[in-house]
Amino acid sequence: MRKIIILFFLLLYILSGVVFAETEKREGRDIDKIEWPEIPLKTQKTISEHLQDGKISKLKKQKIIQMIDKQRGDKKDIYLAEIKKTNGKKFWVTVDHNGQLIDVETEETENLPEDEENQRKERKHSKKKD
Repeated sequence: MRKIIILFFLLLYILSGVVFAETEKREGRDIDKIEWPEIPLKTQKTISEHLQDGKISKLKKQKIIQMIDKQRGDKKDIYLAEIKKTNGKKFWVTVDHNGQLIDVETEETENLPEDEENQRKERKHSKKKD
């Protein structure tokens, strides 16, 4: 058990160095965050249609590489809007630069049956080690 704890902290230390190096490389700029006027009008319209009774709390722009027939395609901008409803629940709306809706994702994720089974196996396995 002691070895696992030491290994965990060693891994955490290594990963924190990578994150720190990436943050330092950006030199204080958060290149993902954007403002509403920077978003194309078609994209603004699609996001606005999904506001319901909420307000936009975060906006991000990301570049993705579109895969076509298992081959690398062009880079494409997508826009993510975090929307906070009046009841406090949040969800993300993802839209491309042409205003086409890609995804709507709630922050509340459901456990899939296979996830629950894997968790049971991990607990059972960890009890055997103790």
